[in-house]
Amino acid sequence: MIVPMVLMQLGIFFDYWGDFSENAFSVHVHYWTGTAWYAFLILQPYLVTHGQIERHRTNGIIGMFLAGGVCLTAFSMLHRDIITADRALAEPERFEPFGPGFFLGVAAVEIVMMIAFGYAVVKSILHRYEIEKYSWWLVSTVFLIMMPALGRGVQNLWVLIHLKDMPNVDIMFPLYVTQVIILGLIFAAAKKFGTLWHPATYLAVGVNLFIFLLDLFGRSAAVETFLRFVLRGSKSNKYFGYLKRLFMLVFRHVQIRVSNHSRFPAHCDCFCRFVSAALPVCRKIQRFDQAFRDADRTVRRRMWKTFK
Repeated sequence: MIVPMVLMQLGIFFDYWGDFSENAFSVHVHYWTGTAWYAFLILQPYLVTHGQIERHRTNGIIGMFLAGGVCLTAFSMLHRDIITADRALAEPERFEPFGPGFFLGVAAVEIVMMIAFGYAVVKSILHRYEIEKYSWWLVSTVFLIMMPALGRGVQNLWVLIHLKDMPNVDIMFPLYVTQVIILGLIFAAAKKFGTLWHPATYLAVGVNLFIFLLDLFGRSAAVETFLRFVLRGSKSNKYFGYLKRLFMLVFRHVQIRVSNHSRFPAHCDCFCRFVSAALPVCRKIQRFDQAFRDADRTVRRRMWKTFK
C-alpha cells in the first residue's frame, strides 16, 4: 500500500501544492480525505500483525467515515469538470492542448470510478467477518481511484518533455501509460496475495480498462448532454418537463396502489396533491434563477423584490 500512496502523492504533488492557495475548499477536503484513506489502509494491517485488534476495529469504524468522505467529495467536485470544459471551449488558447472533450471524458469515467469505489467499500463491510475477502475489497479501492492523481503526474511530465511541440501534444497517451501502470500494480498485488480470481480484482481491472474509453466519451454528444443535465442542470425546459411527467406517473401509480389499500388512503392522496402543486413552483423558481443569473445588479434587486 505504500507504493500506491507514494505514486499518488507524486502524481498530484504539483497540481495540488503548486497552486495550494488557489484551490477550492472542496479540493482540500478531497485531497486530505484521500490521503487519510491511503494511510488508513497502511495502518490497519500493521495493527493486526502487532496484536492491536481492538484499535484495529475502532479505526475500521472511523475508516468507513473516511471512505464516505472520499466518495462524496469526489462526486461534489464533478461539476468543476463541466465548468472547466466550458472555459476550455471559450478560451482554447489558454487550455491547449486540453480541449473541452477531455474534461467531459474525465467527468464520465470518474462517475464510474466513484460508484465502483463505494461498491467495494460496501462489499468490504458485508464481508467483515471473512478476513481475506474483507481486506482485498478494501485494498482494491486504492486501484479504483488512482487514475486522477497518477494520471495528472504522468500527463504533466509528458507535457514538460514535449513543451517545444505545444500545443500539438498528445494528451491521451500518458493517460494510457498511467492505466498500464495501474493494471500492472493490480496484477502484482493480486498475485502476491493470491486474489487474482477475486471479484474485487475483476472490478478493479474492469474499471481501469473502462478508463481507456475516456476520449470516446469526451467526444460523445449524448454523454455531454447527460453530464450537463445531471451535474449542472439543463438550461432547457424540456428536460424539466420530462422529469415532471415521470414524477407524476410515479406518484399517480403510488396513489392508485395505496388508495386501494385499507390503510391511509387519504394521506397518500394528500401527498400526491402536494407534489402536483409543488412541481410548478419548482419550475417557476428554476426560470427565476436562470433570469437572475443573467441580469445585472440593479435588475437583480428589482427581480428579488418582485419574487418575494
